[in-house]
Amino acid sequence: MSQNHPSQQEFQNSDYKVLLTRDSGCRVSFKIEVGGQAVKSLLQKAVKAVNKGISLPGFRKGKVPENLVIQHFSKDVEKEWRNEVLQEAFVHAMRLTEVHPFRKDSVQGAKIPFLSREGAEVIVEFEAMPDIPEIDISKVKWDQIEPEAVTETKINQIIEDIRYQYADWTAVANRPVQEGDFVDVDIEDLDVPGKFICQNTRIEVAKGKLGTWLHELLLGMNIDEKKEETSREEEGAHNPNFHPVRCLVTVKGINVSSLPPLDDELAKKVGLQTAAELHDRIASDLKRTHEEVAREKTRHNLERAIARTYTFEIPNSIIAAETNKALTRKAEQLTSHARGEKSLAEEMSAYEEELKNEVEESCRWHFIAQKFASKHNIEVDRQEVISELVKRRYLNPETGRAESARQDETPNDVLITVYNHLISDKVADLLLAQKKSGD
Repeated sequence: MSQNHPSQQEFQNSDYKVLLTRDSGCRVSFKIEVGGQAVKSLLQKAVKAVNKGISLPGFRKGKVPENLVIQHFSKDVEKEWRNEVLQEAFVHAMRLTEVHPFRKDSVQGAKIPFLSREGAEVIVEFEAMPDIPEIDISKVKWDQIEPEAVTETKINQIIEDIRYQYADWTAVANRPVQEGDFVDVDIEDLDVPGKFICQNTRIEVAKGKLGTWLHELLLGMNIDEKKEETSREEEGAHNPNFHPVRCLVTVKGINVSSLPPLDDELAKKVGLQTAAELHDRIASDLKRTHEEVAREKTRHNLERAIARTYTFEIPNSIIAAETNKALTRKAEQLTSHARGEKSLAEEMSAYEEELKNEVEESCRWHFIAQKFASKHNIEVDRQEVISELVKRRYLNPETGRAESARQDETPNDVLITVYNHLISDKVADLLLAQKKSGD
């Protein structure tokens, strides 16, 4: 949300009068009138500061009379005086208005158009901290997501995957690929020479387990045979991120499997005792996973609803920075699939329009969550950060090294991302609990 016109407010005490002007993107200016008494006091302070570093014949260091300091070191006094007036005026303006810079480097301009012993005028322009509202969770509406049911079909799929892990494999050399075979393939992106989508990857040739275009292509192929085909989206699917790719598919090997039975011996291979225990463990893990997925989706719905209910200005600098990061990542993602400069430019333009609202909503929620966390003493400890780093595969628990950070991410970026994610989840969970207890 952006203000259509700047808004103004006045604040004052006995020595300072401040005209506060707010503009969109948290842009703020102070026009500060400094009274004569304050200006004279600051002049004396400036003279004392200069006096400490000068000497005149007949006077000890720091003991030169004020009028002589001003007479002989007028430029030094003027410089120190202006600095004192600027600093004090800015500090008093912040106290009066309770408006502060967003960061240390947020001050964009400061000047003193007028300065005399009778008074001064100071103008400071900066990017301010956002004015974050208090949240009344009872006024926010969002969709609660229920966990997906655990079905025997899903349990059996996982059991089958485990059986395949311990299968006996037999290589086939005297026939082409058939339904149910497992083939070792290379898939190369023909539009990016040398780029392989996969290499020596074993996939099952079965309907529903791989793309229809690839399933149809592989059936009937022989070992070492190569075929070109353009990937296509599944019928009825509408994935905005899908991009067709011209592929060169090479069959490196054909295999058939002999699966072990589902029995206690199979269960023991995965650290359990019985087939029944294996079944129950899978069901329990699925239930926990489905609950976490539903919780994550509900958190997302809550965060988006709050960001849309409580709109306020966000600093332009953070909006620009986050937008640029997202656009850079998107451009890198699209480059290998774009068909010419125009295609890439068009896709980026469409994405940028969509992105603006997403970034603003995300930033609003971030500020709200940080304020809420501070108010309710919500904290994240070191072990929680380490666990999340491992969970997100940022950190290998064996080597202690980062493994999946993007090239544009520094270690500090990763820590901030993980910390903010954990705080966000804790805040969302507390708000959800408050809503539940209030219903």
